[in-house]
Amino acid sequence: MNTTDDGQPVGEDVPVGFQLMGTAHLGSPVSSMLAAADLITARTLAIEEVRSLHVPTGPDELGLFKDCCQACSIRGAGLAVQYPCPTIRILERHGLA
Repeated sequence: MNTTDDGQPVGEDVPVGFQLMGTAHLGSPVSSMLAAADLITARTLAIEEVRSLHVPTGPDELGLFKDCCQACSIRGAGLAVQYPCPTIRILERHGLA
């Protein structure tokens, strides 16, 4: 056993509070990691779905934009949104595009 100069043990004993409480109050690290992984998977799928909707479709009817966003533009009504649209720019700004 390691001891200090005054003979007290160093680091071998479990603190009394942990002996009484155990570690159950800390929660299971495995369940926390699985919940975090599920959340990451769900968010990744949502971002992929948004990206699949907001894709370039070519020039608009008036020739103003080289590429228009498929989800944001309304074809036939002359309402074109240049690609990358605000949605894709937000994803890019946060490194998710």
